[in-house]
Amino acid sequence: SAFITLFAFLIMGVITWWSLALGLIALPFYLVGNWLGQLIYPLASEKTYRRIALVILTIIASLSLYATLPLS
Repeated sequence: SAFITLFAFLIMGVITWWSLALGLIALPFYLVGNWLGQLIYPLASEKTYRRIALVILTIIASLSLYATLPLS
């Protein structure tokens, strides 16, 4: 099961306690995002929903790439 795998990864050091804590901090935001997505999806056409999702994903990817740039 997922809990056994999580425990094994913690023991082997694949997942650290710090990354687990960050994941638990992010969990409410993830759940709220899923909930909002379920509310918004019926209000828009599938095409519009996909466009919005792609814009959000593009913004996230761009910010992630920007965060990795050396700022000297």
